[in-house]
This record gives sequence, C-alpha cells and structure tokens, in this order.
Amino acid sequence: MNNPSGQYSQEPETPRPEVPSGGGRETGPRLLRLAVIIMVIVLLLTHILRQHPGEPAEGMPTPPSRMDDSRSKSLRSTILQLRGWDFEPGSVGEHLLKFIENGAPDYSRTALVFKNIDFSADTLIGLSLSQRKELDDLARVLVAFPDIRVEIGAHSDQSRDLLLGYTLSRREVEVIKRYLLQKGVPADQLETRAYGFDFPLTDNISDEAKAQNRRVELLILKMGLTAPGGETTADTSSFGR
Repeated sequence: MNNPSGQYSQEPETPRPEVPSGGGRETGPRLLRLAVIIMVIVLLLTHILRQHPGEPAEGMPTPPSRMDDSRSKSLRSTILQLRGWDFEPGSVGEHLLKFIENGAPDYSRTALVFKNIDFSADTLIGLSLSQRKELDDLARVLVAFPDIRVEIGAHSDQSRDLLLGYTLSRREVEVIKRYLLQKGVPADQLETRAYGFDFPLTDNISDEAKAQNRRVELLILKMGLTAPGGETTADTSSFGR
C-alpha cells in the first residue's frame, strides 16, 4: 500500500490458532483401553463368583454371619456324635454335655456334682465299675472339647479329723486326674483342689447331711468350644468359690 509520506506501513499479522501437540489424538485410545481393562476385571470377578457362589473370593474375609453358621453346624455335629456314646444316666459327663447343649448359661457359677463319691482308691484298679464309667463319660466330653478347662474339687464331711479330711480329698482328686489323663484328656484342661470341710452344703448333724457334704464337684473355669470349628470362649481363671 502506498503511503503519502513515502514510507511503507506493516500490516499486523492475524494470530493463528494453536493446535494441541498430539493430545487430542491420544484421548480417544486411552479411554478405550481403560474401558477394556474395566470390562476384563468385571468379567473375571463374575466368573469367580459363579464358580464359588457360597464362598468369599480369595483374599476376602469371611462374613461373620457365615462363620457363625458354620460354627453352629459343627457344634451340633459334635454333640450328635457324643450322643451316640452310652452315657451313664446322671453322670457328670452327661450333665456337662447337656450344659453345652443348653448354651452353657452362667457356667462360672455352676458346680456339677459327680454321681459317685469316694474315689480315694490306692490304685486306679481299685475304682468300681460305676466310678470308671462316670470318668469315661467325662473324658469323652473333655476330649471332644479340648478348650474347656475344669476344676475337680473334693469335699469331705466333718465326721473325720480335719487333716484326714484334706488328705482323703487330695487323694480323690489325684486319682480322678490320673484316670482322665490315661483316657487322653490333656493335663492343661484339669485343675484339682482338695477342699476338705471348707464348703459344706448343709449342717453336719444327720447322716443324710453328711452324705450331702461328702461330694466331688466339677467347676467349669473356661467354656471354650473351639474343637467343633468355632470359638465362644470366656475365661474365668480368677473365679473363686
């Protein structure tokens, strides 16, 4: 363009739009790859769940409700197996199994009394058939539930000398413990105590009262039911009479 002054003027250049350096061209393929990966993961999870509908996927925790149901079934199965054993009616082993079946309510305050008394034999051979059967019943339950811990306590009446009463009580619980150990009951399940005449149930006047005071009791110190596949354990190791 001619300028009257004889000088040339430079026209301003129109700015050109900036073109992204390849970013726009990459967005589509990236989204496509991401969508494919998500679809593959969903298909794999669906395949796993179809193969194992009742089981959690590997690495995932088992839901508590499913664990409780499994434990309950295992517990019932173990109790049914024990019910096949010919328990002596009224034996301490039968009482213990019924106690477990009922959910062991307030077990820390419950004393199960042995049907037999006077276990103070010089040798295990000296035990009567009835005494052996009662101890066999108890051993059967304790072996089935190795996390149950019990105390066996022997009590005497006051018709004997005080020292003699303690001595006989100690002999009784030791004989019972030896017999149960021979039947496969683990030693850590058993505690023994000789009480003598420290905890009478009634007065010591009549023969009937003396017979009540002279007894062997089973105290449950720990009710652990882990053997059947579950655990409902409560510990009362500090429990005292």
